[in-house]
Parts: sequence; structure tokens; C-alpha cells
Amino acid sequence: MLADEYIEITQKISGVPFSITNGLIPFGILVAAVSGFYFYMKRRYGATNTEAIQMVFVLLLVAFIILTVTGIFFRGTGMKLVWPRNIGPQP
Repeated sequence: MLADEYIEITQKISGVPFSITNGLIPFGILVAAVSGFYFYMKRRYGATNTEAIQMVFVLLLVAFIILTVTGIFFRGTGMKLVWPRNIGPQP
């Protein structure tokens, strides 16, 4: 996690099971963020239920595509982010 590099969070919650810290908590944050986006879109734009669900679907689809492209083209040795080289067919 990004927070692990800057915050010594693992020492503070060392007694909490791994499945909660790396499973339940991130999932809860994701559900809260998506739910917040859903309700914000309904309130801000007066969207119907169907329109708001479609907005959530588009949000998750775009996030999936961006993460997939990043994982395929922008990862180098040791999973470090690098600028892509040699994209496309090689002569």
C-alpha cells in the first residue's frame, strides 16, 4: 500500500489479523468511495437510479482499464513504474 511507505501503520496495528488489514479495510474504503460517488451523482445532477448506476459502472470500468494499461505497459523490473519502451511490433 502507498501508506506503508510513508506511515508506520503496520507497527501500530500489528495485533490485527492480516485478512482484516489487507482485505476488509481496503474493501470497505472502496465500497464507501463508490457509494459516496453514487449519492453525489444523484444529488449533484439529479440522476435517476438507473443513471447513477450507469455512472458507477463507467467509473469502475475506466478505473479497471487504466489499472490494466498501467500494469501492462508501465511496469518495469521489480514492478517499478517506468516509461514504456518498444511498444508495438518489433522489426
